[in-house]
Amino acid sequence: MRLEPPLTSQDSLDYEPAAFTVLIADGDSETTEHLVETILGPRGYRTIVVRSGRSALATVRRTYVDLILLNWHLSDMDGDK
Repeated sequence: MRLEPPLTSQDSLDYEPAAFTVLIADGDSETTEHLVETILGPRGYRTIVVRSGRSALATVRRTYVDLILLNWHLSDMDGDK
């Protein structure tokens, strides 16, 4: 039986960020644009941006997303709903 050495931070883990989809629900377009243009987009993440809680719910009902970033207080719905 041959044991493989443990992975190190230098090893490739077949990480492909383009395979990850991030849903951003935020009514503040400046913050969202900054996040997408300077952080997520250049790293290859697929992003879906919506402006309301209802749109976010509709999106996750029809599309698989890996991560949801949301503003706790959206105009039509807040984090308590």
